[in-house]
Amino acid sequence: MPDPHSHHLAESYGPPPPAPVWDPSRESRHYAPADRPLVYVHRGGHWYRGTLHAWQPVEGGWYALVDWTPRVGCTFVTHVPASWVREDGDPDISGGEDGYRWAGPAV
Repeated sequence: MPDPHSHHLAESYGPPPPAPVWDPSRESRHYAPADRPLVYVHRGGHWYRGTLHAWQPVEGGWYALVDWTPRVGCTFVTHVPASWVREDGDPDISGGEDGYRWAGPAV
């Protein structure tokens, strides 16, 4: 069991995402708290339930600002690549690396 007081706790659920290079030429897209979609976030070979807070533009794509919960009483808020996020209700969350994943916000 990881130390719950460690600031590296999220890394115990898989390696951190690659460091993004933010794209200042495009605007972020934020959701109001009541409008935040439920999502699944891929970490360490598993899908965890979470909430999408915003899309952040990066060079060559998008990063999602998400919160995700690996177990009761433990929630992380972090940026992850858009490919690590799936919509809630996606029937293929157990499909590993195959299947549909978001590439970023709808235009």
